[in-house]
Amino acid sequence: MKRLPTLTALMLVLVPVAALALAPPLPLAPPNGTKGPNSKPVLTVDGPGNVVELNFRVYQEDGVGLRLVAEIYTAETAWPVPEGSLVSTMFPSNALPVGDYWWTCRVRDHFGWSEFFAPVWSFSVETTGPDGYAPGIPPEPPALVAPPTGTKSGGLPIVLSIGAPAGLELFHFVVRRTGDDDPVWEGHSTAPNWELPLMLPVEPDIYYWSARVFDGTAWSAFAEPWWSFEIGKPVGGEQTGDVRSPAVRALPQVFPNPTRPGSPTLVRLALDRPARLSAAVYDAAGKRIKTLAAGRACTAGQCEFVWDGTDETGGMVGAGTYLCRITHDDAAEPSVRVAKFVRSGNPTGASR
Repeated sequence: MKRLPTLTALMLVLVPVAALALAPPLPLAPPNGTKGPNSKPVLTVDGPGNVVELNFRVYQEDGVGLRLVAEIYTAETAWPVPEGSLVSTMFPSNALPVGDYWWTCRVRDHFGWSEFFAPVWSFSVETTGPDGYAPGIPPEPPALVAPPTGTKSGGLPIVLSIGAPAGLELFHFVVRRTGDDDPVWEGHSTAPNWELPLMLPVEPDIYYWSARVFDGTAWSAFAEPWWSFEIGKPVGGEQTGDVRSPAVRALPQVFPNPTRPGSPTLVRLALDRPARLSAAVYDAAGKRIKTLAAGRACTAGQCEFVWDGTDETGGMVGAGTYLCRITHDDAAEPSVRVAKFVRSGNPTGASR
């Protein structure tokens, strides 16, 4: 009999806690389905008063599905997209080209993140914007040139090439794996060719790729149909880029992710036995930013690498997507692991 009051009290405590789950924000503007000339719309939401951070995301159709084209972590409930976007170089003119867009947002309090609001809202940029940005008629999609569709390869390097007229400013390449809408490789180039970064893991499979072009005012559509190439395991050799090593238990983990300026980024790897590892941070284009370790002797268990957010000169890097490439230096069992993470420009608070 004495246990009943205790159980009742426990239920009274648990019910309010469950009821306090953070609700997604309410989208306010621009109204869903808006069409107009504004090439820098201000996305606006309304959220609870205890919110400490918001995460806006903007998507665009690329012929396969919705793909992330702009994102920000901010303390503000309004975002003039794409200012400060973590998706670097997507909009060279810092404004949205003509096209259809979808967006959503989530919020964070001191206990964690809400869900993104659903369904997502949409808006369209149609003509010249009031800020003077004049997106023109989208250029024609490029012609895919090489490697020819159906090419079989033993591994990297692979250079993607397209045919496009002169005068274009930027070329955007995307590679997907069979049955996966998320890009395996993605990059921008000022030339009509792009070499797949060697730092990324490679697994035997069929991959599909396409590209689009930017003429200074608008992006073209992606070339259709997407071409394919196959990466197989070379005869008499190991697979380039990602050879499973029994010393490494799983992929590296990054804490926190997204990371924040002023706070270190911790990359942790679990080892079954002692190993000698090297680690370096790269940007999304494949440029080495900073070496974290070279031939470090790690014992079995947890091996950690810390990045302070600076480059080799000690300068603080900007917001964007980065990768930490960890190499097993034992020549008898070469291995590469890659951890992908986002660095935000907002210095307040740690992500959960």
